[in-house]
Amino acid sequence: MRFCRRLVVSISAAAIIAAGIAPTSALAEDLDSARSSLDAYGRSLSDYQTALSTSSEDLEGIKGQISQKQQEIDDTQARYDAVKARLSERMRASYMDGNTTMLDVVLSSDSFEQFVSNVYYLSKVNQNDKSTLEQTKALSDQLYAEKCDLDAREAAAEQAVADAQKMADEYSSKLAEVQSYYNALPDDVKQAIADEVQSRAAADGIQTTSQGVVTDTLLNAVSSVAQANYRQAEASGDYSKVQGDAAISTTAGAVSAGGGDASVFAGSAGQPSGGSASGSGSSSASRGSAGSSGSAGGSWLDRANSYLGTPYVYGGSSSSGTDCSGFVNLVYGGSRGRTTYDMMSSAQGDGTWHTDFDNMQPGDVIITSGGNHVGIYAGNGKMYNATKPGEDVRLSDLTYFDKVGYIPGSQY
Repeated sequence: MRFCRRLVVSISAAAIIAAGIAPTSALAEDLDSARSSLDAYGRSLSDYQTALSTSSEDLEGIKGQISQKQQEIDDTQARYDAVKARLSERMRASYMDGNTTMLDVVLSSDSFEQFVSNVYYLSKVNQNDKSTLEQTKALSDQLYAEKCDLDAREAAAEQAVADAQKMADEYSSKLAEVQSYYNALPDDVKQAIADEVQSRAAADGIQTTSQGVVTDTLLNAVSSVAQANYRQAEASGDYSKVQGDAAISTTAGAVSAGGGDASVFAGSAGQPSGGSASGSGSSSASRGSAGSSGSAGGSWLDRANSYLGTPYVYGGSSSSGTDCSGFVNLVYGGSRGRTTYDMMSSAQGDGTWHTDFDNMQPGDVIITSGGNHVGIYAGNGKMYNATKPGEDVRLSDLTYFDKVGYIPGSQY
């Protein structure tokens, strides 16, 4: 769950005290219980989020290794085919004498002495062919070994995908449990949680790990619920259940992963400002402000924006499911290759690879996380990307990614 620095201000604890409303002992007990439960939930979610972020990078790395190994196989196959063809030509020239082969001559020897003589002659004539034959055999062995290696890598990828999907399913189940718990809390407890969330965020900012996971367990739990509640509201077009929730309002404006408009949560009734209730399609279009057609790279950003909400599927590159590099292929096509490593290699090879991030423009393809992740820069410190198993295509804050380099969209 990645966050920008902006927070939507909700009713503060100071405002409650100023109004003369003192928390009751019952509320205090309920709050302690809720805080303890949400902290525990936050730790559990954090473990899953960290593991899923790591697994998505590992999967992209495996995919890159498979692509590289396939290229090695293709190169070896080409060399093998060339040497084999050359050997065939040499054998045809060396062994054929009209319709009689030299082998026939050897096998038809009348005596042992003639047999030895013919074999000696054959080996002398074909000494050059022996070297070519050995080269062919060596390349054949190399090709077999590389194909076995590829099979092993593909099997590892299949297992990694299965493990990641199982983990994503477990995370979804745990998140649903946290969501159910939070949504059932009394309004006064939610309000008190909101005050505490706001106080912590204001005091320390929202701190995250290198995987973009919120370190404050209470903030992590509430922000995860905010994201889940927003998506459900977006899918149904009914925002009434998320509006007016102070705790979620406090975190919603900072949850870049949710891609949401904080006014959805701050309002008291009706539709989110600037949006409609027709479901995820219309709300996705309204929230991708970085992708307006008037900006640089606008047409690409509009296309990237249209895939918001597409689920993460390892190896996928369609509107029904995609991984990070598949998402870039969806928007730009596959001219730079299927994996992040293909993209980097292509750009470095033709001189379109850049690391001067101050000059990066909306629509540029940016590679992060040591080369294991890729997205499309949306401007204002955000990028469109397919994040990880269990999540979907979204706008994320670049602050929490280590940037490796980028390819200008105009040169992709």
